[in-house]
Amino acid sequence: MSSKKIIYTGSFRFPDKDAASQRVLGIAKALREAGFDTIFCGWEKSPRSEDLETDGLYRFSDFEYHSQAELDLVSNNSFQRLFRFLFRGSKTIRWIKNYVNTNEINFVLVYNSNTYFIYKLFLLSKKMKFKLVCDCTEWYDGNHLPGGKYGIVNLDNNIRIKIIYPLIRNVIVISSFLQNYLQKKGCHTIIVPPLIDMDDSKWKTVNNNIRPSLYKIIKIIYAGDPGKKDLLKSVFSALEFMNTGLIKFEFHVLGIDLVPFKKYFFPGSKGIPSYVHCIGRVSQHEVPKYYHQCHFSVLFRENKRYAHAGFPTKLVESLSSGVPVITNCTSDIPNYIIHGENGFLLKDTTDLVLIKCFHQILSLTENEAQTMRENAKKSSVENFDIHVYSHQLKYYLLNLR
Repeated sequence: MSSKKIIYTGSFRFPDKDAASQRVLGIAKALREAGFDTIFCGWEKSPRSEDLETDGLYRFSDFEYHSQAELDLVSNNSFQRLFRFLFRGSKTIRWIKNYVNTNEINFVLVYNSNTYFIYKLFLLSKKMKFKLVCDCTEWYDGNHLPGGKYGIVNLDNNIRIKIIYPLIRNVIVISSFLQNYLQKKGCHTIIVPPLIDMDDSKWKTVNNNIRPSLYKIIKIIYAGDPGKKDLLKSVFSALEFMNTGLIKFEFHVLGIDLVPFKKYFFPGSKGIPSYVHCIGRVSQHEVPKYYHQCHFSVLFRENKRYAHAGFPTKLVESLSSGVPVITNCTSDIPNYIIHGENGFLLKDTTDLVLIKCFHQILSLTENEAQTMRENAKKSSVENFDIHVYSHQLKYYLLNLR
């Protein structure tokens, strides 16, 4: 039997420009293990020159991709920006239509896109006889979006979740929260968390037997752009208390540049505390290296819908790097983090709770810390490696309604 062919498209910048690209790449690798061929049709501005091959096609990790330049278009005109958002994907629709006219495609997977694009794909799927599957990883908080709660972007966000996905019915979801909601709407769903390929070279560059000593300074890392989603202010308050008189903890921030970081977390001050190291943005391939230089990572989100609907890629990256995670109970995190074994699962994010956790870390022996690192790595391999979901995804796609 010939392999089934997939086009994976939507609001991601392939191959490595955002967390979304890692999401779709992980799923495509799992599907490749199951015998599916995937072509990417991402919305990045342009392909990378180093991915150009002799046949004139661009490939990354043996996946052919075609950049559609739907994102990152600069405009000072607010009406033009709104128009581009609402009708984003028009170019991609034309490309897919032309491609399917001359090539056999069995499935199109669409990642977190605007309502217009997904609906046009739905109509195209009926006409051209391919199966359409949505990949849903977020249910945004309106206050986090341009225009706020009553803006057009949030309206589009809610129409997509409440109307378009139930219309299409086939949805890959990232959390049980989304699955529970969409199943009640009659959707055929499968939960797939962020996936990683442990055979990828970026995970092989670190040696988990070589770590900075726990008896010097304990290094904690946050990787990502906190924006309005992640809570860090209580972490700084607790660290300020713990470092009074003598620095016991360093805090390394990866993924946000110094100026916006200082403006958001330390406004009005001349600088940032000496124990805080703002590293700035780095490539996706370098992320494990920075994790490996630290003992623990932190990840805190509010007890709100957006936090329960999504699932943090950075938690998976941390565990895959052998770094235990200090976190709170949102989304499906309690399914993966066992308090004291591969991280610390906190009931809330108050200063007192964090200070108590930091004291507990100070009391760890080197052997106990090493065991936590080993448990972190093991839990990642058991729960997030592409091979774990390969068969499940195959069964799901071959049994679509």
